[in-house]
Amino acid sequence: MLNLFKKKKLANLQLKQALQQGALIIDVRTPAEYNDGHITTATNIPLQQLQTQLPVLTQQKKVFITCCRSGARSNIACQLIKTAGLDCYDGGPWQELQKHIN
Repeated sequence: MLNLFKKKKLANLQLKQALQQGALIIDVRTPAEYNDGHITTATNIPLQQLQTQLPVLTQQKKVFITCCRSGARSNIACQLIKTAGLDCYDGGPWQELQKHIN
């Protein structure tokens, strides 16, 4: 079984590879939170609006990476996206994700 450090390193590598292959980052915080700071390539789709945006995401035929402030909303969003039959990684807190993808 992989230890926690190796699991985190593997997850970060997967995120980088997904981005290199065209994955899209979805920041599921509120517009006010997003405007206070975000990953420059991220698209803001608040969690409350994600369900209605799933048909649009489905048409994009991309892998998605979700992020938020603490990681709770990004996990919920990732599960919703996966339930719609799409590939998704939970990127967790946006500031941590930003550190690992640069």
